[in-house]
Amino acid sequence: MNSSFFGWLIIMSDKLKITEIYSSFFGWLIIMSEKLKITELYAYIAENEEGEGVCGFWDADMDVFLPMVGADVARVKSIRDKAKIISRETGKKITLCRFSMREEIEVIDERH
Repeated sequence: MNSSFFGWLIIMSDKLKITEIYSSFFGWLIIMSEKLKITELYAYIAENEEGEGVCGFWDADMDVFLPMVGADVARVKSIRDKAKIISRETGKKITLCRFSMREEIEVIDERH
């Protein structure tokens, strides 16, 4: 595993065909080995006094807070039990939403 001041580079291969994950202070970049296009996003949503928000949970293995979102049904199914636990423990209704309209607002390319 290679590391740098800005984060970690992990080379891996699994059934999701993830080949590289870059982590830095500013977030994560996951690179897939196939040219996939995200056409829809799923999110577990809850309401509070201020309106709606995306649910999330603390992943102790990765030591990070993860939002409950995904670009495919398999990911959403894999975190469904966590949504049930959050609903039970908070007494709030959790709704799974699918967002399917893609509009590219900005492309950020800082490669030199």
